[in-house]
Formats: sequence, structure tokens, C-alpha cells
Amino acid sequence: MTTQLTEADSFSVIEPFIAREPTNPNWKLLGSAQLIEGCLQLTSAEGHKAGAALLDVPFNSERGVSVEFDYAVDGEQGPLGQGDGFSVFLIDGAQTTDVGRAGANLGYVGVKHGYAGIGFDNFGGFASAQVGAGGSSGVGPQPNILAVRGATSTDHKLLTSNRVPGGFRGGWDAKNHVEVTIVNGVLSVRCSSAADARGAVMLDKFDLKSAAGQARMPSTLKLGLSAGTADSWASHRIRNLKVRQASQPIDAIIGQHRPVTTRPGAQWLYPAVRLANADNHTLGAEPVTITVPPGLRFLEDSAAFIRQVDEPAEHIVPGKRSPDQRTITLPNVPFELAPGTWAVIFAALEVAPEAVPGVYPVLFEVGSPVIIEASSDVTVVTA
Repeated sequence: MTTQLTEADSFSVIEPFIAREPTNPNWKLLGSAQLIEGCLQLTSAEGHKAGAALLDVPFNSERGVSVEFDYAVDGEQGPLGQGDGFSVFLIDGAQTTDVGRAGANLGYVGVKHGYAGIGFDNFGGFASAQVGAGGSSGVGPQPNILAVRGATSTDHKLLTSNRVPGGFRGGWDAKNHVEVTIVNGVLSVRCSSAADARGAVMLDKFDLKSAAGQARMPSTLKLGLSAGTADSWASHRIRNLKVRQASQPIDAIIGQHRPVTTRPGAQWLYPAVRLANADNHTLGAEPVTITVPPGLRFLEDSAAFIRQVDEPAEHIVPGKRSPDQRTITLPNVPFELAPGTWAVIFAALEVAPEAVPGVYPVLFEVGSPVIIEASSDVTVVTA
């Protein structure tokens, strides 16, 4: 028995921004923001613009959310270069706001009831002394920076910043992608692109609650996106946005279920891992990423799982392979594992004819942020 399962679940906001109006009616487009050419355009490539999109629905700040999207920052640039940048921001969930100020403020500094703004800053003003409190003591911009600023009540104090080589630029063909997670005030940011499909963590578990000078975290928060331009400008565009409740940590017993021994050129292999819920709450629907090393490739844009409660039913889950076919991303795997029950998950792959003998680990990552890591080995022997 095989059942086909959909990507969406009741906790998700899936917003491609491809129609004339947002799919979710709770979006508020502010300032220069508009839906155009199959995306959300926060600013056009013009100077002194500020645009924002506010998802006017509160979420529990302790449970948190994960938000991910594709972005493009390109178009004509101003006399001082391409800028300024864009932000993901949070405001008090009991309040609302208009867009913040243009330019180095990235549309966040100046919002009402702001709690935190994560700036993806190409020009460099967001982390400088010209914006808010506690900026860089340098005299000029700090380009190519990921910076976090705090609450409106603190004059948007600079909380932390990291330099990002190359910044946040490129058209849609660059396949730039951002994932931001915030759980109980703990913030992480991961960026990926066509040049780096696996991606890299740009900010790892930064605790907003304990940051010096930061305001107390509200019980609920709302999510926004914004961008700003000034004498430096670019088009800032967003599409394929997904918002979901962040994954809740869980105790699990993990193990290889079907390690494989095979030869170069073999196809339709199914290494698997077994996940047993050893906690006191259900493991619900979670994103899963499966990655293989060079020498292995996935054969399909899907995976499957079997769970104890309805075995031997095999549930097919849609996903998407990376261009090199070594990573498959499954946005929504509805495990629904009650405490004390298990599931086995697997995906079809092949061994490249040129693969050398050795052990090839298949890595399974569950959750956003990742809450379970497991692996299953493919052992390649001589032909």
C-alpha cells in the first residue's frame, strides 16, 4: 500500500509571491513593497526607497518559527555601488507597524514595536554608527555584513555582526536562499546558493534574550521582511517563502536500518535509518534533508518512510534534488510519531560507475533547526 502526501501542513505559511495578491490574506505590504513579475519586490533599483511585508499574525515566541526564502539583489546600482540590503525582522505580536526608514536602516530601524532585525547588508551602513545605537565605531560603512539590531525601545542597538565574503547579491540564477530560525529567542541563520548548495551557517544560536542592552522578549512576535536604498541602490526581491513552526527538540533513538554493500554502477539502492521517539511528546511533521558524498546520486525527487503505527504502508514524500543530485530536500515529512513508536525513512540512489571502494555515509537531518541527525552507510566493494 502506498499513499501520496502533500507538502503543506496546518502550521505552515507557504507563500510563493507569484500572483497579483499574496496567497495568505494576512500580509501587509508597506512602503515601496509590491508584487511584481512573480515575486515580492521590496524595493526597485531606485534611490531612497523603503519597503516591507508584515505577516500580521502572531506566533508564540518560545516555540518560535523557521522562515526560508529565495532572494535576488540586482539591477542598476547607484553612484556609490549596490545597496543597501534587506532584513528579516520581528515585532511585538500584540502590535503592528509601518515600514522603517530607507537606506542603511534597511526598512527595519524606525519600525514601531520592533524586537529584532536581521540585516543582510551589502553596502554596510546597518552595522555602522550612522544607524541606531551601538554601531561600529568606524567612520564609514562596513560592507558585506550580517548584523542583528535590537528592539525599538533600545534605539535598535547593534547586538552582533559577522562579515560575509561576497555579501548578498545576484539574480535568480544565483539561487540564493536564506533560512532563519528563532526558538525561544535563540537565532540562527543559514545561507546557500548555486555555488554552495549545502550552504553555511552565518549565525549560530545567538541568544537575543541575553544580549547586552536588549529588551525583554514579548510572549508573541510577528514576522516581517524589509529592504532599503539611498544613494546606493538595487532591486531587492523575495519569492518561494515558507514559514513554519520551528522544530521542537526531541529525544530519539536512531540507528542504521538497511546499510548497503554494493559495487560501482549499482542502482536503486535504499539505505535507511530508523528513528524511535524516546520523548514524551509527538514528533510531528518535519523537514528532512538527505545528503550523500561524491560517488553517490539520488534517483528521484522524493523519499519514503514506513512507521510502526501503520506498517507495512509506505508513504511517499515529495522533495527536490540539488543540481548535483547529491542532496534531496523534503519540506514536510509527516512522521506523527507518538512516544515509543518508530519510523524508517529512505530514498533511492545509485553508485557512480567511477566510484572507488570505500564506505559512503548517507546523512539524514530532521527538523529546522536540525533536531535529529542519523546516517546509514553504503559500502562499495571492487567489481
